[in-house]
Parts: sequence; structure tokens; C-alpha cells
Amino acid sequence: MKIIKTITLITLTLILFTSSAPAQSGWWHAHAHVNLTRVRVDAYVYNGFPRPVYCEGRVNGYTLSGHVLWSNYAAVIPPGRNVHAYVYTNLNKPFVNGNANIQCRWY
Repeated sequence: MKIIKTITLITLTLILFTSSAPAQSGWWHAHAHVNLTRVRVDAYVYNGFPRPVYCEGRVNGYTLSGHVLWSNYAAVIPPGRNVHAYVYTNLNKPFVNGNANIQCRWY
């Protein structure tokens, strides 16, 4: 009876740890830090994991006149590093808003 309880406990522990790990082989949405100025939208992603990640994303900048300017990028981010992506405009059509959509996976 004790062996069955031990096997059940080990099985449940393995299921818990493997199902709670953040997307071992799939993509996940990364948090992008976005800085907005009148002429630039700057988005960056920091890799706080102990192994490299591959990220793809899009940075959007919304101008006062209603236009959307964007930049796509893809990069491998080493542990402890970050990657920046930019969108620029001129002072005649300044940015009023900006955002980023970034997905990452293990590299």
C-alpha cells in the first residue's frame, strides 16, 4: 500500500511540474516595455531566463492623423540581455500611442 501511495505521489508531482512549466516547446507572449516619444516608439524585451529565447514581434505607432506605422522583427536573445525595436515618424505627424505584440519560444 505504501508503494502505491509513493508512486501516485511521484506521478502527480511530475504532472504538476510539467504542466506548470511555461510553454516548454511552444510560443508564449512576452511582456514588452514600450517607451513613447513624439517621434519614436521603442519596445524592448528582456530575457530573464537562464537560456536563450527566440522572439518575433511587431511594434505599432499611432500618429495624430490616424496612421499606423509598424516594424516587424525577429531575434535570438541571450540570457540576461534585451532587444530593442523602433518605429520612427516626423514632427508633422507625431505619435500619440504605441504598443508591441511579441511572442517568444526556447531557442
